[in-house]
Amino acid sequence: MRAFFEVSGNDWWGNPQAPWNQPDAVYENCPDCNGTGGDYYNEDGDVISVADWERLSDEDKALWTFDKCERCDGLGTIEVEPYEPDYDDYND
Repeated sequence: MRAFFEVSGNDWWGNPQAPWNQPDAVYENCPDCNGTGGDYYNEDGDVISVADWERLSDEDKALWTFDKCERCDGLGTIEVEPYEPDYDDYND
């Protein structure tokens, strides 16, 4: 008798490429923007801190500028590949 989870003869549950068998994504702070997502500038063109930017009202934020980090696209984190040793390089 076939199990209900078998899909047309393929044992999908034991497939190593199945999404639930993949490792979770690993994220770390972007090294280019130090996790801030970009650079914040006041009306004079000087760089300000994230805390100063968050204290601004919406009207002031419209006047001041924010340049997104190109590497993380303004998110502040990037996905990194988990370390996995290359067993093919070992000589017996």
